[in-house]
Amino acid sequence: EWLGMIPKDWEIKRIKHISQCYPSNVDKKSYVGEKKVKLCNYTDVYYNDYITKDLGFMIATASQHEIRRFGLIQGDIILTKDSESPDDIGIASYINETIEDLVCGYHLTIIRCKKEYISKYIYFQLLSTGIKNYFATIANGITRYGIGIAGFNNLTVCIPQIKEQKEIVYLLEQKIYNINSIITK
Repeated sequence: EWLGMIPKDWEIKRIKHISQCYPSNVDKKSYVGEKKVKLCNYTDVYYNDYITKDLGFMIATASQHEIRRFGLIQGDIILTKDSESPDDIGIASYINETIEDLVCGYHLTIIRCKKEYISKYIYFQLLSTGIKNYFATIANGITRYGIGIAGFNNLTVCIPQIKEQKEIVYLLEQKIYNINSIITK
């Protein structure tokens, strides 16, 4: 009977109330007159939990408008928005560091949290089974699946006080570090 319950001081909020969502339309093509950029593609997100400067990004071009709108900064969360399978929608990566001239590519959506929320806390919530099931359920398509901006904006998340968000992130990072150490050994 306790399933679905949350602590009394936590809130349920839609992503659109705690962040801005930007579905990208920057393609892999290069055009004369546009600036060269590093392009964070679908596979960069799909295969990596964290986006860091060590990844070999594709070089493409983008307009000044695209760079302003889809340029990635530390703390951004990137999600897959299109795929051949509904199970591959909503795969999340976290931008661990600001990388000069890095732009979000096509088939991806940026979630940029407002300053009063811990983006890494939201990132960890996006990895949960319940949210993955939400994305798989609302994905539309027959041979190619996708989610529109409303699907991302209407996603609900549990929000504790900022202190508790920080504590949860710290605990999860410690657990992940310990598990990765065991795997390495």
